Amino acid sequence: MVAKQGLRLLHTSDWHLGNTIGDKDRSHEFKAFLDWMRAQIVDNAVDVLIIAGDVFDVSSPGSKIQGLYYRFLASLQGTCCHDVVVVAGNHDSPSLLDAPKEVLSALQVHVVGAIDRENLGKEVFVIRDETETPLGIICAVPYLREGDLRFAAPGETDRDVQKLVVEGTRAHYRRVVDLALEERARLNAPLIPIIATGHLFAAGVSHGDDDGMRAVVGNLGLIEASAFPEELAYVALGHIHRAQCVSKRDDIRYSGSPFLMGFDEIGQKRLVHLVDFEPGKACSVKDIDVPSWQAFVRIQGDLKAIRNRIQELKLAGSTAFVEIIYNGAEKVGNLNSQLMSDLQEASFVVVRTRNNGAIQEGVLLDEYVQDLSEFTEEEILKRVFDKNNVGEAQRTVLLEAFREIVRAVNETDEG
Repeated sequence: MVAKQGLRLLHTSDWHLGNTIGDKDRSHEFKAFLDWMRAQIVDNAVDVLIIAGDVFDVSSPGSKIQGLYYRFLASLQGTCCHDVVVVAGNHDSPSLLDAPKEVLSALQVHVVGAIDRENLGKEVFVIRDETETPLGIICAVPYLREGDLRFAAPGETDRDVQKLVVEGTRAHYRRVVDLALEERARLNAPLIPIIATGHLFAAGVSHGDDDGMRAVVGNLGLIEASAFPEELAYVALGHIHRAQCVSKRDDIRYSGSPFLMGFDEIGQKRLVHLVDFEPGKACSVKDIDVPSWQAFVRIQGDLKAIRNRIQELKLAGSTAFVEIIYNGAEKVGNLNSQLMSDLQEASFVVVRTRNNGAIQEGVLLDEYVQDLSEFTEEEILKRVFDKNNVGEAQRTVLLEAFREIVRAVNETDEG
């Protein structure tokens, strides 16, 4: 266990519980990670756990996935971790996260799904030790939706979206941090740190191997480090799946996702951040590597190269999730049937095949046309991604935008 003085927190985000890769269940990964997280909290004497958004992958997760989340929170009772702070990300349903917040608050689990525009003080939590001595203050800021930003920056015009996002975000953090400063003065504890959460796109960060997210969103709404008030000792961010600092600032960080979210992310390290705050000193951050509980393998090349790699995986008894990409010079019209015999008795799972040498006839590349009524709208969109070789990073952004539109439409219909 690392020695500590003062507050110690563990910063994580983007769990995406319930995520599937090619419809393959990942529950074993989620459970293993949560068990590992509890062990890290105990072994490192963590005072407070921060989950900076996207707890779930979809707005309506199944009961099994919700059960994993709530059992994990309950398992922290009686440990050194006396507080947990959970904020909603853009994938989360604010109402679903907020629903049990009163019950969870009795367990020192502080949840902010949606902001309360009439009382921003509900985003401010004091962290105390066993003797009720204050150790720090958390400004629990969730993913800020358009209505929140317009409330924070009411003078911005509808047409200037870039200015709305930037100025609305800046104004919201300023107001919440001012409330935290007032609370710190009331406590007469000038040296305790003020820490903020966030779920947003920051400027000057890397999104993935091909920077697919940047290609989609451009510079729209990117938040500069200067948007966060200087009184903050640390900013725990979520939304970007790659762990990194913002503008080379050690005190403003993304923890990244603890899980690999697509084959484009193969090779990226998975981390959580252990952050120490000693009175009167800058925070210190230690990275903890997250183990992998599921191997991912991408096979690409011509048919000979693909077949050789398949045999290697079979001989090794691999249980990996596998993506196969054919990019040979020869045109191949039916990749799946070509590889059918090679894949017999394989212990690994082929999640997706991409045939970059397919003979394109008609609108679809499928070997047969299926009735679209058999599919959900999201499944149809994913098939379009497959047929156009859309990268994992771009898939993430486009699916997020699609789901946001669907949620907005549903909310309008319900109203």
